[in-house]
Amino acid sequence: MKNILIVVPNLNNSGGTERAAINLTNMLSSDYRVTMLSLTRQLDKSLYYIDPQVRVIYHDISGKSDNVLKKIEWSYRCYKILSKIIKKYDINIIIGLTHNVNTIISMLNRSNIKTIGCEHIDYNSIPKNSRLIIKKNYPKLNALIVLSEHASKSVEHLNDNVVIIPNSLPFESNTVSRLSNSKILMVGRLSKEKGYERVMPLSKYLLKKYPTWSIHIFGDGEIRDELKKTIIKDKLHNIKLNNPVENIQAEYLNASVFLSTSYNEALPMVFLEAMSCGLPVISYKNQGTDALIDNNIDGIVVESNNELIVNIDKLINNIELRASLGANGKIKSLEFTTHKIKKKWLNLLSQL
Repeated sequence: MKNILIVVPNLNNSGGTERAAINLTNMLSSDYRVTMLSLTRQLDKSLYYIDPQVRVIYHDISGKSDNVLKKIEWSYRCYKILSKIIKKYDINIIIGLTHNVNTIISMLNRSNIKTIGCEHIDYNSIPKNSRLIIKKNYPKLNALIVLSEHASKSVEHLNDNVVIIPNSLPFESNTVSRLSNSKILMVGRLSKEKGYERVMPLSKYLLKKYPTWSIHIFGDGEIRDELKKTIIKDKLHNIKLNNPVENIQAEYLNASVFLSTSYNEALPMVFLEAMSCGLPVISYKNQGTDALIDNNIDGIVVESNNELIVNIDKLINNIELRASLGANGKIKSLEFTTHKIKKKWLNLLSQL
């Protein structure tokens, strides 16, 4: 049985990348000996379930920032730790998530170890300086995994073996939302690229026209305090800011609309989760919506604040529309079951 090392920046984060890494780890743990490495230690425990067979290692490697010297120092420390773990656990295959990690594993350059980089964000959203480093190092990877056809076209110049393997559903819901609660749900990291400022005009509109409806946000991140201050200052009491929860499925089943305001997404796992629970998805246009939503069939794509309000209005007033979009989304989510995605991974790993 081969030994696989899966490397993530911070296993304690509750974002899509970390959840995708954990899903992949659990998926492969019955066929490989899997070790998971978190390059940051906040707690020696993840919010989400990890198969007990998996070895989890936490390191606290500080120093990564926009400062060039600190980033070089961080990269060197990561390289040294990776080298030790490879030797200690006789690693055969390394899978990296995020471009910083992928760049480091590409530099290992060992004939007996296969390296796989996973690109889980829109490549065009990566800073130009980082893209110059990526362009130099990604060709050294044995494979580069992307989440969609659209993403593949963005990175096909970086590696000769670009493979499309979407994220898998972390759960498959046997029930669907009744779509009867006056709740709009948002799930994701609280960061600038998620576009939460786009929620504020919608909140003000709902307060005036639909005072019983509320927006429930589940997540954590660097703009949490800023977001909280805005909610209090503008008296947007219909926005409920919640910490991440382990059983997020219950929140999907208790809502009637799923909303995303992100500027950039690759293939959002939260869309798949919402769809699995029969929840209609409405989102601003980005790479993720292009990959996952057929507009007005299994979700709604908008490009302005006005479009968002008009379509939220439609969804609030038409439960049949909510049910139709949700039912079609449920069908689409079945393309991303663990069984189907695992087959793609096993096929790739067997070819390396």
